[in-house]
Amino acid sequence: MASQQVNKKFVVVLVTGIVLLLGVMLVAYVTFLRKSGDDYARLGDQMMAEGNAKQAGINYGMAYGHDRSRVDWLEKWIGSLESWTPETRTEYSGAYRQKYIPVLQTLSQVKGGGTDIEAHDQYLGLMREQSLHSRYSREGADAMIAQSENAYRFFEYTPSDQTEWKRLLRYRGLAISRIISEGATLDEGMHEQSVEDLTAALSERPDDSESLRGLLSIRLRDAYDARVDDDFEAAQTLLDEARREVLAFTKTNPSSPDGLLAKLTVEVEQLRHDTMRENASTGQTGRITNTAQFKPQLDRIVSLVEQDPTAPGTARLAARFRVLEASLDPEAKLSRSERMARLLVEQDEKDASALMLLARILEAQGETDEQITVLRKIQDLESRPLSLEGMLQFSFQESALGDEAMAYLTNLSKIEDTPENEAARAEQLRQAEDARRRFAQIVPEGNGRLLMVDGMIALAHEDYPKALSLFRQFNELASYQDFDGLWREAQVAMLLRQNGVARDRLTQMRDMQPRNLPATLMLGRVEIYLNDLDGAKDLFEEALEIDPTNEVAIDGLREVRQLLGELEVEDPIVGALLESRRLLGGSAELVGDPRASINYLSGQIERLEYDPRIARELAGLHLGQNEMDEARNVIHKAVAKHPDDSDLKIVQQALLADNLIDARIRLYELSDAP
Repeated sequence: MASQQVNKKFVVVLVTGIVLLLGVMLVAYVTFLRKSGDDYARLGDQMMAEGNAKQAGINYGMAYGHDRSRVDWLEKWIGSLESWTPETRTEYSGAYRQKYIPVLQTLSQVKGGGTDIEAHDQYLGLMREQSLHSRYSREGADAMIAQSENAYRFFEYTPSDQTEWKRLLRYRGLAISRIISEGATLDEGMHEQSVEDLTAALSERPDDSESLRGLLSIRLRDAYDARVDDDFEAAQTLLDEARREVLAFTKTNPSSPDGLLAKLTVEVEQLRHDTMRENASTGQTGRITNTAQFKPQLDRIVSLVEQDPTAPGTARLAARFRVLEASLDPEAKLSRSERMARLLVEQDEKDASALMLLARILEAQGETDEQITVLRKIQDLESRPLSLEGMLQFSFQESALGDEAMAYLTNLSKIEDTPENEAARAEQLRQAEDARRRFAQIVPEGNGRLLMVDGMIALAHEDYPKALSLFRQFNELASYQDFDGLWREAQVAMLLRQNGVARDRLTQMRDMQPRNLPATLMLGRVEIYLNDLDGAKDLFEEALEIDPTNEVAIDGLREVRQLLGELEVEDPIVGALLESRRLLGGSAELVGDPRASINYLSGQIERLEYDPRIARELAGLHLGQNEMDEARNVIHKAVAKHPDDSDLKIVQQALLADNLIDARIRLYELSDAP
């Protein structure tokens, strides 16, 4: 009975609640009908006068709902939104996506009967800018194309002598250009459409440097594809076309830093083309070396920016300039880019994008202390009123926290691991973990950047298995397309002797950057461990083509040739190590056998007076067989013979800790490649 009474009460409460809710809705509806659009507009004006932009926006929205022909109310609605600063990031993001963007789009479609070019330009320009700060996706590019084509339909019946609207064609052309630069598949006619759109936009506005860049990226990508197909003549034709387009732009805009940067880009690409064509004809693999000729042009671009640092697009130009300067004048250590970034910050000390550009330049220069200072400034910026800049500032502030944690970890790596530095190292690690904690509060679990930070912190704690797991998760999330993530996973995999994993990651890195020297050298070492001596030889020879004086490549090639029997071994220690590794890795005639390698070195170590290199190698082999006591015994005898060898003492200490993984790591870090 009690349960039936409870159910009756519940029904009564429920029905009463529904009646009350319907009453509230009815009152709200009647109130809405009783007030006219003018009433709501006046309320909006009153709220704006009182400084309540949020409530003003609600009233302007209600006013526009009464009369959708009142563009002035729509513009007031946008003005109120742009005067409002939502209190939380969630509220900000929701207002931006669900109110600000749709209202701007509505304005573009109704103002002037949908033929107001500036209204379309404002909306499409915002969408374009937003896409540039997002990871590329084909869906996003296709959406940009569709939005552009929706705008063009309003001008289908415009008289042929009224061509100003054609500057809007840039947005479709730029979206397709980005698809082309990513090497993605195009629908039929899209390539030609992009060139046509960008050419039309430039003819309407000859100072449209962004359309020039889009056109240039198409030409250079097409030239690259032609060279891949060994069609150097077609590639040269495309470069000639790019040069003509750039020269036409610079003739009309002689003081444009964008134009000069485009001209420099074409000249560098021409030099690269000539080098590759010569390599193809001679069968050699050379690289561009004579880049000093470009330094005056780099200086000229900086000079032009200094003359007008407030020009639109300067921040994006500075970001592109940074990449080119690093390539053409590495000795300058981005000094020109730093000048440009500091100039942008001087113009607006609250510009998050300029501050982040400066922070990343400082990071590349190794100036981590000042980098941290700049990153803190980004984090301390007050929220901006509702806008794309405000949304981007949140993204920069998020990135700044992750970058700060990484900066402290970089500082940690610079401090030598000695007893007297223990306190300083501990403080850097504490700061990194504090930044990581603050970072984790604003990003979702499983965030890629957070995984990278956690992996680096695990490395600092020498927890190598955990670090490897975190870097693997990061790379899975990044679809194995992040160079830094691949590099870190490869390094830790080698430390843990997971050479197959290291080979996979390094190969993926070289697919992305075929002439990357560190990846080539490390892969050569991995191939030795995996006993692919011919592959290792090819890699070290390739490394010497990239840098003929590289000592690591020279030593690696010598070692491989000794292992292959192409060179005699004069040093008995080196000879013993090579024979041990031959027994360990095996060959076409011999199956690899760790026990055979252990037995061989055990028979040689007394004759070689417990040389530290032999002792570390033998101890490592014992550990590989989980023979901790035997490893300790070898190192103990070696320390007795060589009491001043600091590396042996480090290994001895690691073995005393009874930590098998740590001992293996220490032995690997201190191993001597013969």
